[in-house]
Amino acid sequence: MQMFSNLLDPVMNPLLNLSYLTAIIIVSFFITLIVTLVYKFSTDQEKMKKLKKELNSFNKEIRKLQSKDPKKALDMQAKMMSKNMEYMKHSFKSTLYTLIPLIIIFSWLNANMAYMPLEPNKEFSVIAYFDDTAVGTVYMNSTPQLVFVNGQTQEISENKAVWKLKAEEGDYMLIIDYGDNIYDKEISVSSGKGEYNPVVENYNVGPLKQVSVPHDPVLPFGKFRLFGWTPGWLAAYIIFSLIFSTGLRKLMKVY
Repeated sequence: MQMFSNLLDPVMNPLLNLSYLTAIIIVSFFITLIVTLVYKFSTDQEKMKKLKKELNSFNKEIRKLQSKDPKKALDMQAKMMSKNMEYMKHSFKSTLYTLIPLIIIFSWLNANMAYMPLEPNKEFSVIAYFDDTAVGTVYMNSTPQLVFVNGQTQEISENKAVWKLKAEEGDYMLIIDYGDNIYDKEISVSSGKGEYNPVVENYNVGPLKQVSVPHDPVLPFGKFRLFGWTPGWLAAYIIFSLIFSTGLRKLMKVY
């Protein structure tokens, strides 16, 4: 899927010149607009309007009956569920039309806007996770050479080994040598946006199971916190898409 998301680079890369928040607002608006248009023209809006009115009517009746006649309210809920399934069945067609394009766009966003890049000459960590059979030391090298702050050879402790590194701007191949196995992991160091390789790499051969290169997450709202939670790019996208969806549906009279 990463290969397909790369096809979006010529169109989407200019967004990386903007702030993350601005870029996410723009992406949210255009995705919501396209999804709304597809939904409007791929569904029978007259039928959807009728079903929506029926669902609202059922909902009002159920609220009235819940205290007066609970049994009748349950019967009404069963009818409402049936109508709701019918409504969802009619809207499913538009979902099929937009599913694959949305997956590709989200793949691009995750590859370019989920994390901050590793910054030049700023210390970062590489963590190798092993299975229970791994003991002793593990050696790491790189091409081209970067700076090993705490040394190239690390002790495996609690099934992991941790390196502290620094590097100039550029692309690097990390080479981990343990026992009879050699593993590699690509990383990118950049002063720009969108320049990072997968944060986690999994391996299926030998005792090394995973290599992680922690990146700082993108925080579109800065240090804003809600009950201790700091929204990331996906939360920002969902918030703005809900706002735009409500407005566009009312404006375009979509049911």
